[in-house]
Amino acid sequence: MTKVDPELLKRMHDAREILLEFGLRLCGFDPGVTAFEDQRSGSLSFEKREWAWLEPLLIELRDLRKDRLERIAEIVEVPDP
Repeated sequence: MTKVDPELLKRMHDAREILLEFGLRLCGFDPGVTAFEDQRSGSLSFEKREWAWLEPLLIELRDLRKDRLERIAEIVEVPDP
């Protein structure tokens, strides 16, 4: 049995979480990232360098969307469902 690298598991978990934010599911990791939208669609593959460039942009976009929604909620009182 091989030893599990905790850093690799954390990076994989982080990639899975950010991809889910954009409707994608992780299906391959290291080197690079492979994801798909659903089983009928094709996969998206990013080499290690591409993912290193793309991941921070996705995180920033996610955070900007969250901040925007929070600001809108402060302006417009949204009733609880």
